[in-house]
Amino acid sequence: MTLETSIRVLRSACIGTTLYAIALIFGLFLPPFAAFNNFFADIAHLPMDGEQTIETPTERLFLAIFAGLMLGFAGFVWQITTHVFSKNPNLGAKIMIPAVLAWYIPDGIGSLIAGAWFNVVMNTFFLGLFLLPVILVHKPAQSARAA
Repeated sequence: MTLETSIRVLRSACIGTTLYAIALIFGLFLPPFAAFNNFFADIAHLPMDGEQTIETPTERLFLAIFAGLMLGFAGFVWQITTHVFSKNPNLGAKIMIPAVLAWYIPDGIGSLIAGAWFNVVMNTFFLGLFLLPVILVHKPAQSARAA
């Protein structure tokens, strides 16, 4: 993967993550988006049975925190992509890979503990969006340096 393609994929992942987080925030105060939040909760706890909803003040608080962290994460990756990774892919990778894994591993373990195994599947999709473009550019740079 070229560096330019990698940057495009990372920025697209950031935009998608931002839109997703904004939809979650809107669901806290706009009824049509609340259905989206309930769908997300229900799919994370397969089977889809309508049992999981975001209704209590505590659930809404944690959803707001989660959405805010998603926005911050997308902003972090965008800034690192733009100001570091685009100029120095190796340094950008050294910053992004541990940061993405620091989200993925505890989120996945916590999801399993909460009985939301399908959230791990959904998170793995995001993991791929954020790690593959970095790794596919970072690895050739390492190989070229070794030669």
